[in-house]
Amino acid sequence: MKIICRLYRNLTQPAPLNEFDDYEQYWQKRAEYNDLPSSMPRYQIIADKIPDGSSVLDIGCGNGAFLRYLYSKKPNCISVGADISATAIKHLVEQGFEGKTIRQDLPLDEQFDQKFDYVVMMEVIEHVYDAESFTKQAARLTRTKLYITLPNVGFIIHRLRLALCGRFPITNIRCHMKEHIRFWTVKDFREWARHLDLDLQKVIPQVGQNEFFLIRFLAIISPEMFSKSVIYEIVPKR
Repeated sequence: MKIICRLYRNLTQPAPLNEFDDYEQYWQKRAEYNDLPSSMPRYQIIADKIPDGSSVLDIGCGNGAFLRYLYSKKPNCISVGADISATAIKHLVEQGFEGKTIRQDLPLDEQFDQKFDYVVMMEVIEHVYDAESFTKQAARLTRTKLYITLPNVGFIIHRLRLALCGRFPITNIRCHMKEHIRFWTVKDFREWARHLDLDLQKVIPQVGQNEFFLIRFLAIISPEMFSKSVIYEIVPKR
């Protein structure tokens, strides 16, 4: 019964419309969600793929939740967080991490004087108007791999919400529907990556080990349909 009630709520609930004035205010409202268990699967999956001692750049790091998790598992990694929020970077530095405030008037790759073994962008490019340029710039900053996590607008619940209830999908949105301005299904992202000449190596469903077996199985078999969020592994072209 609880599952049916939750499904009904997900299909019929109105879109969130809690206003915020600017990114600093938005970040403060959203920061509390970064440590929720729902974020842990992507932290675990990506951290497992990064060797201890690697240099890591987390673009859109927020309050540093992933960097804290990475440090707990791979304490010898050299980690840098970057965000357009000066408030977020201030919190990050207070925790002992290196942080950099991103300037929006300069290309991303021109704001760093080094490349990193791994670059991570978790739930970032759906907020960016020119996600194409931003992603290509991020790819130029990595020597090994770029990991991008995104909500999957093709998730089965989103399809049902639109088809049965006429409501647009709520794709990991916390405050207001205006948070996300770009949307991808897995198929869309594959084609988008080819268009940008990015070497997309893997599509990884974002499901935790504690998820019900059937959910994990379906997400692995068909992340296009059964994974609410997806991790994309990209290798820079030489």
